[in-house]
Order: sequence, then structure tokens, then C-alpha cells
Amino acid sequence: MQKIEATHGGNIWIYGGPEKILDFSSNSNPLGPPQPLIQALKQAFKTKMFMHYPEPTYHDLKNTLSSFLEVSQRNLEVLNGCSDAIYKLTLILNKPRTILIAPSFQEYWRASWVLNKKIHEINYIAKDNEYLFPTNEVLTTLNDSPEAILYICNPNNPTGTITPLKHIEEIVSEALRKGSHIIIDESFMDFSRKNESALALTESYPNLHVIKSLTKIFASPGLRLGVAVTVKSNQILKHSPPWRINIFASHAFTSLLKKKRFIKNYLKDARELVAKEKIKLKKTLEELGTNPYQTHTNFMLISLRKLNSNSVKLTKQLALKHKILIRDCSTIPGLNNKYVRISIRKPSENQKLLNALRETLNESP
Repeated sequence: MQKIEATHGGNIWIYGGPEKILDFSSNSNPLGPPQPLIQALKQAFKTKMFMHYPEPTYHDLKNTLSSFLEVSQRNLEVLNGCSDAIYKLTLILNKPRTILIAPSFQEYWRASWVLNKKIHEINYIAKDNEYLFPTNEVLTTLNDSPEAILYICNPNNPTGTITPLKHIEEIVSEALRKGSHIIIDESFMDFSRKNESALALTESYPNLHVIKSLTKIFASPGLRLGVAVTVKSNQILKHSPPWRINIFASHAFTSLLKKKRFIKNYLKDARELVAKEKIKLKKTLEELGTNPYQTHTNFMLISLRKLNSNSVKLTKQLALKHKILIRDCSTIPGLNNKYVRISIRKPSENQKLLNALRETLNESP
């Protein structure tokens, strides 16, 4: 099995940090972290909470998460980011093979490689300006390859594809008959105006495991908070070290998630901003000769196939000359050096990106 590189967006540190470069390579909320989260972090620092261990059961954090996600607390476990959940569940479910749909988040491939799983790879259906979920091929593969783990990223990173809930349930039901498990990564579902979350189905299907990151939608990936909603929550706990969530993340999110009215407005504002900026970005990107794909979330996959430029060259040019970092997609399974991904940020920042792209692409031979 070919080893997948541990390459991700957000590595701003090689360019001097956030004050030196504008980061379009990671996918955080363009509104920035909510004020209640910031205030809670300040309080935690002021009272020197870091002098103490976190409360080991994370009872209050899980209680607020249960209310926020509208799921049973008994099926919920917290982890050190969504990537932690991917590796833990792959280990615990202990199936001989994984079914992966390319292109998608490379940690599904790395978890399979690290744990020596046989990979059966299929592909999203590529259209002119969008990628579609291959429902029929997934059902056929589940039927032909029982006792497997299928990963579905919904909405998918990096294509922005959203898979309808009715298709998800059909797939989960078929997998249950074949002794297979489905891991659905909903880290970007909160950005979508179209809610196709499978969280409610976890009560009915023991083979369904929904994971998500809380720090993307709340623009705080450095805090590392992931959630798994699954009947296997007790097994996750058994395979986890104590104090897996640091006291700053635990305290800040416990405080933030209690403010339901604030969160409702914050999420609404984020979705509206993303939807509005996507329209403007898509129009100009097409005028520049690129092919931006339709997306249901806060990032956009862009094809450079009509241009002389490639992802490695363009990423380097933007970073060195314009101090803008985009995601080179050549390391993502299923893509190559004719694809880049950008996050959707505030209007003034998006305009800086478009100006830099216009200048850079016009300079390309």
C-alpha cells in the first residue's frame, strides 16, 4: 500500500506565522472565533486554570455538546480533534478493509495504511463544474466487499459535495446487512445551508459512526476538539488516554455552547457570508480561466486544467510574492497538480486573493 503524505493546509508557520501570510489553505469560519469563546479563554488564562488537570470525565463538556448536537450523551465521546476520531474508530471497528471515495480527506487513507487495511478505492463522479456522490457504485461495492469500513466526508473535503440523507440511510442499511460500518465525517456540515446530517440516525443504526470537528465552524483549530457520536463511545474511551482535551478547550467550549441564541445567530451569519462570497468568487475565478467547482461549504476546489500553471507553481508564487497561502491539492488522493483549494474568507481578503490570482495567472507563460 502506498504511503500517503501527512500534508495539510494551514501550515502558515513556514512563512513566519499569521502576521506574515494570509491563509486560504485551511477551512475555518471567516467570521473568526466567537467572542464568548475568546472571553472564556481569557478567563481560563486569568484564573490560571492551566495549573490544574482537566476534569477527567469531561462531564460538563459532553453535556453541553449533547444539547448542542441534539444527541444522547451516552453515545458521545470527545477527542483531540476529528483526526483522532478517524484513527480510534478505524482501530476499534477492526475490519480487514476500508472503502475510500476519492478525492477526499487524506487521513482516511493514512489511517488505513497505518493500521494495515486493504483499501478498495472508488471515485466521486466528476462533472463539468461539480462532483457527485457515487451512490450506486458505493452500494455495489458494499455488496461485493462485506466486512469493511466506508468513510464518507459530508460535505466532502475538498470537492464540497453534499450527500443527501436519504442516500446515506440507504447505504448504512445495506452496510448493516453486510457486516460493514460507516464513518461519516460532518466537520463542515455546519457551514452548509442544506442540512443533511446523519446524527439522528446513530440511535437506529449500530454500524453508523458520525464524527465532526467543533473548531472549524468556531474558527479555533488550534484548540483541537473533535466529537464522535456512536454506540462505540465506551470503546473509544477505553482506547483513549486521560486528559485528552486540554483545559482551555474544555472550559471554553463548555461555556460557549451554553449560549444557544448567540450560536444560532453566529452560524446563520457565517452561512450567509459564505454563500454571498461564493457567488462573487466563482464569477471572477471563471473569468480568470479557472474552473471552480460547485460547493456546499466554506471552501472551493478549483481546476487549473485550462491554464499553463500547476498547483505547485501557483501555490509557491502566491506565497512568496503576495503572502497568500492556498492549498496545493496534488497530495490529495484522487487529484493532481492541476487542482488547488481555497477557503472562503471575508470580502476584503477574498478580493486580495482574486487580485493576486489575476496578476499571477497573467504573468504565467
